[in-house]
Amino acid sequence: MISTNLLQKSLFPILLIFVAAFTGCSDGPDILGSPAVAARSGAGDFSTIQGAIDASPPGSTIQVMQGRFQEQIVVAKNLFLVGSGPATIIEMGGAKVAFPDELSDNSSAVMVIRGSESCGTTVENMTFSGPEDGISVRNTCNITIMAVDAFGNGDDGIDIRDSDTVTVSGMFNGNGDKGVQVRDGSTGVIIQGSQINDNAGDGARIRESAGSAILDSTVSGNGDDGIGVRDSSGIEIMGNTITNNTEFGIRIVNSPDTDMQNNTFGGNGDGEVRQD
Repeated sequence: MISTNLLQKSLFPILLIFVAAFTGCSDGPDILGSPAVAARSGAGDFSTIQGAIDASPPGSTIQVMQGRFQEQIVVAKNLFLVGSGPATIIEMGGAKVAFPDELSDNSSAVMVIRGSESCGTTVENMTFSGPEDGISVRNTCNITIMAVDAFGNGDDGIDIRDSDTVTVSGMFNGNGDKGVQVRDGSTGVIIQGSQINDNAGDGARIRESAGSAILDSTVSGNGDDGIGVRDSSGIEIMGNTITNNTEFGIRIVNSPDTDMQNNTFGGNGDGEVRQD
């Protein structure tokens, strides 16, 4: 059983991105030089997030300042990406990244976190909005996505595939399909303390995955079910407020050991829970 304590939780102005590289495993990280603080010139100054990512070694921290970044971001190494809150806005813009064939279906996500080299990445305090998925997490592990806002995306707010130990909190509202999707053999995905509202499809869906949880979240006003679980095992749905979804509050299909406790329901069109 998964513990609920796993997670307690203009355009193009002069944009400052501070990069600090960390190494070592002593009492604290060793800082290689001072963080760069500059406008568009000088060492450590980048006008795009991807430029900072490409120039930074694994284990680096990249501080992204307020501004509207029109680019696609690909994270294929272990990084800490820290925004400055909702006003750090990343939108799809410019050329799409050419992916290997097995990742081609993620080529339009605003941020793609992929591959084993990205294990351990943290993304926090940013907003994502684009024509397809806001954030795609694929074939990776130990990912933390904290205090993000993925809204108004054409497909899912966040899509997690074939990944292990992913912790998510944020607002996933008003997307063209699901707010949050977990699928394709993912394990240990914890979604906690989130708002998952007003999406066109399910608020959250877990499919063909195991040992994952949706905890202490608000799931409301979604176009299909509030939370859907299909062909999965060891799923926990606990402490959520699930209201005013068009179909069921929770719909469980072929996932008989799903554990549902302490959820609050109201106004769901087809009823509170259906389990097949």
